[in-house]
Amino acid sequence: QMPEGGLVERGLSGERTRRARGEMPRRATHTHLEVPLRRDLGGGEGAQLRASLIEGLVKYLLFVRGQIPRQYDEVHTEHARAGDGRSPAKSTMASRRRGKCVDAAETAFASVRALSQAQAPDMAAVVVGHSPTLPKEVYVLRFAV
Repeated sequence: QMPEGGLVERGLSGERTRRARGEMPRRATHTHLEVPLRRDLGGGEGAQLRASLIEGLVKYLLFVRGQIPRQYDEVHTEHARAGDGRSPAKSTMASRRRGKCVDAAETAFASVRALSQAQAPDMAAVVVGHSPTLPKEVYVLRFAV
């Protein structure tokens, strides 16, 4: 028998449950980080520094939000050893997931570096969550010029 309202909510999760109950979607937590880079480093050094700050924030968030068990550089080194065949440990589901995470992060970091070399960004947004349209958290970095 269907409950009052016509939808069986058991088994639904997150956003679908809210929509089923007629509630508004959850708003993202916005964190604005002002990064005062007031030095003219000349050439591509300023762009490289901005790209490194973005990359560092993403690495920090991956660890702090529990997406990886150790700091990113340790997980990256472990993944590189496993790829070279130098790691004695067997491949487990968790290590394969961490490997996918590292591969996706490295692809994103390469994109950030390439975009920064083309033009030094004045602002960057790091969106955390399942969907960019309904993120869980948004970190906005504004670089002073």
